[in-house]
Amino acid sequence: MELELELDKEKWIVLFSKAYDALSLYVIVIVLLAYLAYRICKHALSNTDREFVKKWSAKLHSGYGNLIFIMVSILWASSVSVFGSDIKKQVFDFEIPVSWETLSFFVTVYCSVVIGIYHYIGQQRKNREEQSRPPINAVKLAAQDTVELMQVLKTCMLDWQLILNQLSSSPKDKLENFALLENSLRSAKRSCLNSLLNIASNWDDRDNDNVTYRANFFNLAPAKSVLKEFEKSDIVGPKPNNGGYAFNINSVIKSPFFLFNDNWRSRLEKSDYILVNEQELSVALPKKAESKPGVPICMPYSEVDSALGDETKQPNLHGAPLARQLKRPVYIPELKNQVKSTIEDLKESPMHRDYINGKFTENLYEYYEKDSTKSILSIPIYKYHVGGLFSEKGRIDKPEKDDGIIVCIANIYTNRSHMFNNDDMADSYCEIVKPIMYILSILVSMRVSLIEIQDVLSMYDYDKGKSKTEDKEAA
Repeated sequence: MELELELDKEKWIVLFSKAYDALSLYVIVIVLLAYLAYRICKHALSNTDREFVKKWSAKLHSGYGNLIFIMVSILWASSVSVFGSDIKKQVFDFEIPVSWETLSFFVTVYCSVVIGIYHYIGQQRKNREEQSRPPINAVKLAAQDTVELMQVLKTCMLDWQLILNQLSSSPKDKLENFALLENSLRSAKRSCLNSLLNIASNWDDRDNDNVTYRANFFNLAPAKSVLKEFEKSDIVGPKPNNGGYAFNINSVIKSPFFLFNDNWRSRLEKSDYILVNEQELSVALPKKAESKPGVPICMPYSEVDSALGDETKQPNLHGAPLARQLKRPVYIPELKNQVKSTIEDLKESPMHRDYINGKFTENLYEYYEKDSTKSILSIPIYKYHVGGLFSEKGRIDKPEKDDGIIVCIANIYTNRSHMFNNDDMADSYCEIVKPIMYILSILVSMRVSLIEIQDVLSMYDYDKGKSKTEDKEAA
């Protein structure tokens, strides 16, 4: 037994001795190049968005890049063909030292791998660009609609300027001008929403039979302000801080989106804002699919800067509340899956998991089981200062955006899953409709400014030229 162990030991010693003898500078270079090739490939695959990687992946995916890749592959194949037997002996036979033939073989292999990885990254980037590229038909529709809507916007701007110039006119003239502008703004906003639907429905070549596209507005209203109004009356608005839209207390009471839902007061006290659907601006494509007015949808929104231990607020759900929170468009390809994911996230949330109950989840699931919406895109609409009595910022001919104020959320949704094929397509849609969203933002901002003027003038007695407060004091 000891003799066999000695023999085995001697064999291993001889084997290592031959391996050491075969080891040369060529082997060290091959190993170092292998490590270098590995690091290059790993860095490229982990940093596909870096400028260096994007630059060289584009070059190596071009015509010249393909030529280089083919030439390196030919060199690799040639080295195998010409030096195949020598390479085999040098790699697998320790008695024969590694020479330049094997080194040239591995160099071509490493170059082929690195070039192949960069070529792959370039191809992947090209595929993503093709997938996110907007269709020509949709681009044409967007351009055409933008031109038409700009004319509509100019008309509304003229009406707005007329109101500012004639604030000292008779009460009758004021009311007529207000009514004229309100009707113009309502019609213009509906035209913008119809344009958004038209572009979305022409985004790809899929069959649109039995597919309905819809769009609506969710106005933001401060929860505390709404609560105070509901203490006086069952109707709130129209007020400047709720988008100039009036809504009933039933919108809050019948909403399934409030986690804290003991009564209407608790629903509002646990919220910072509420988002209320403005039904007059809800549109559909085809138009015959427009739904009859019912109780407006109402969703809570809470600021997310609270820490664990602070008073727990209503959670921000998917869609419009999430778009308000992130301050960017939010696309949901599968709405029902998102609802399940939202509930699971709430069950794991340290802030809300202790308050999740069967009533809340059942109401939420029941609402979406009855609702036909399967995919939705929510886009925030910012306020623009358009000039007027109560703002020194901006002018009607040069509106100034207020990045800190989101007035409302526009929703585009459909009864088909995956309204857009992927997130890149949804991003491209948002980019294409930016001019339309800008027009829509100006129209919404004009409406808010109009309500501000009406709110102040409502405190004034037109006929006598006195404020209502002065009349009460005189009495």
